[in-house]
Amino acid sequence: MNKKIMMVATTLVVGGIVSFPASAISQAYRAQLEKSGCTQVSEADGTCRPELTRKQNQQVKAGVKKTRRVPVIRSVAITHD
Repeated sequence: MNKKIMMVATTLVVGGIVSFPASAISQAYRAQLEKSGCTQVSEADGTCRPELTRKQNQQVKAGVKKTRRVPVIRSVAITHD
Protein backbone atom coordinates (compact mmCIF):
# COMPACT_ATOMS: atom_id res chain seq x y z
CA MET A 1 0.00 0.00 0.00
CA ASN A 2 2.81 2.42 0.86
CA LYS A 3 4.53 1.65 -2.44
CA LYS A 4 1.38 2.52 -4.38
CA ILE A 5 0.97 5.81 -2.51
CA MET A 6 4.63 6.67 -3.09
CA MET A 7 4.33 5.81 -6.78
CA VAL A 8 1.23 7.96 -7.21
CA ALA A 9 2.80 10.83 -5.26
CA THR A 10 6.00 10.64 -7.30
CA THR A 11 4.04 10.57 -10.55
CA LEU A 12 2.04 13.63 -9.51
CA VAL A 13 5.14 15.56 -8.46
CA VAL A 14 7.10 14.73 -11.61
CA GLY A 15 4.06 15.36 -13.81
CA GLY A 16 3.47 18.70 -12.12
CA ILE A 17 7.05 19.82 -12.63
CA VAL A 18 7.11 18.80 -16.27
CA SER A 19 3.77 20.43 -17.09
CA PHE A 20 4.87 23.97 -16.14
CA PRO A 21 6.11 25.99 -19.12
CA ALA A 22 9.76 26.95 -19.04
CA SER A 23 9.97 30.72 -18.65
CA ALA A 24 13.64 31.52 -18.93
CA ILE A 25 12.99 35.05 -20.24
CA SER A 26 10.29 37.58 -19.49
CA GLN A 27 7.39 38.30 -21.81
CA ALA A 28 8.68 41.86 -22.39
CA TYR A 29 12.13 40.62 -23.42
CA ARG A 30 10.57 37.95 -25.66
CA ALA A 31 8.44 40.63 -27.36
CA GLN A 32 11.50 42.84 -27.82
CA LEU A 33 13.40 39.96 -29.44
CA GLU A 34 10.49 39.21 -31.77
CA LYS A 35 10.17 42.87 -32.79
CA SER A 36 13.89 43.12 -33.54
CA GLY A 37 14.20 39.78 -35.32
CA CYS A 38 16.87 38.67 -32.86
CA THR A 39 17.31 35.43 -30.98
CA GLN A 40 18.95 35.05 -27.60
CA VAL A 41 22.01 33.58 -29.31
CA SER A 42 22.37 36.34 -31.92
CA GLU A 43 21.90 38.98 -29.23
CA ALA A 44 24.49 37.34 -26.99
CA ASP A 45 27.13 37.01 -29.71
CA GLY A 46 26.64 40.64 -30.77
CA THR A 47 25.29 40.05 -34.28
CA CYS A 48 21.87 41.51 -33.45
CA ARG A 49 20.69 44.40 -31.27
CA PRO A 50 17.26 44.02 -29.63
CA GLU A 51 16.75 47.78 -29.27
CA LEU A 52 16.67 48.15 -33.08
CA THR A 53 13.83 47.14 -35.37
CA ARG A 54 13.98 44.07 -37.61
CA LYS A 55 14.63 46.28 -40.66
CA GLN A 56 17.43 48.19 -38.93
CA ASN A 57 19.11 44.94 -37.86
CA GLN A 58 18.89 43.63 -41.43
CA GLN A 59 20.51 46.83 -42.70
CA VAL A 60 23.31 46.56 -40.15
CA LYS A 61 23.92 42.93 -41.13
CA ALA A 62 24.02 43.92 -44.79
CA GLY A 63 26.45 46.74 -44.03
CA VAL A 64 24.08 49.39 -45.30
CA LYS A 65 24.02 52.62 -43.42
CA LYS A 66 20.62 54.24 -43.44
CA THR A 67 20.81 57.82 -44.56
CA ARG A 68 17.83 60.03 -44.68
CA ARG A 69 17.40 61.96 -47.87
CA VAL A 70 16.37 65.50 -47.17
CA PRO A 71 14.95 67.50 -50.06
CA VAL A 72 16.96 70.58 -50.90
CA ILE A 73 14.90 73.70 -51.35
CA ARG A 74 16.64 76.34 -53.36
CA SER A 75 15.52 79.87 -53.24
CA VAL A 76 15.20 81.70 -56.52
CA ALA A 77 15.28 85.46 -56.62
CA ILE A 78 12.67 86.90 -58.93
CA THR A 79 13.37 90.39 -60.11
CA HIS A 80 10.98 92.61 -61.99
CA ASP A 81 12.44 95.02 -64.51
